[in-house]
Amino acid sequence: MVLKTVVLHGFLTLNLSRIYGWVTPTLGAPTDVLADVGFQREAVVPEGTWLDGRPVDREIWGAVRND
Repeated sequence: MVLKTVVLHGFLTLNLSRIYGWVTPTLGAPTDVLADVGFQREAVVPEGTWLDGRPVDREIWGAVRND
């Protein structure tokens, strides 16, 4: 519920046309929550960051305002 409120605030109040965020799947981030509020996985960055002394993938998720 909080994420949906934040996304709506970004689109309606701040007049943003696009919102994006980075996810580290190795950490078990709940990407279904992002999908539920309109985000889609746009890219995977192989070995995009270091975690616990080893490279891990990152994902870029984005949502676009539909007027």
